[in-house]
Amino acid sequence: MTVPGIGPFVAVTIKARVGDITRFPDKKKLASYAGVVPKAGNSGDYVSSHNQVKKGDMNLKYALTLAVNEAVKSKSKNVIKSFYTKQVRKGKPAQLAIVAAARKLANIVWKVLTSRQAYVDEDKRLTSKKMHHVELVINAKLRKVTGPGDVQA
Repeated sequence: MTVPGIGPFVAVTIKARVGDITRFPDKKKLASYAGVVPKAGNSGDYVSSHNQVKKGDMNLKYALTLAVNEAVKSKSKNVIKSFYTKQVRKGKPAQLAIVAAARKLANIVWKVLTSRQAYVDEDKRLTSKKMHHVELVINAKLRKVTGPGDVQA
């Protein structure tokens, strides 16, 4: 959850869909699995000039694009937001810019998971806020299950 745009829901979805990160030898394989890479519609002598997006794990693709949307809406400056803005300025339609940013995010996720280190440009305040929110949700769920007086800190 140290990566911009990735909250608890997206983090759990990524972990569930990716599983063991070592099954992806490089970041390109993860991006391809997630379906956030361009697909060539070539046939015989015909070479397509459009950038169709490849189908992949739709749940993972949804989680990555959701994270991109959150990173773009964020008030703070982050690498995903900057990349998305640059793509839109180049004239790329918003939806394709989101998918391109999702590929960049997939590359970052691959690096973070394979290196087992926190994201380099981590916003510590935001990460702390995300973790506090997770704790509040878990404690609320525990109170529902065990009763108001049974939860111990």
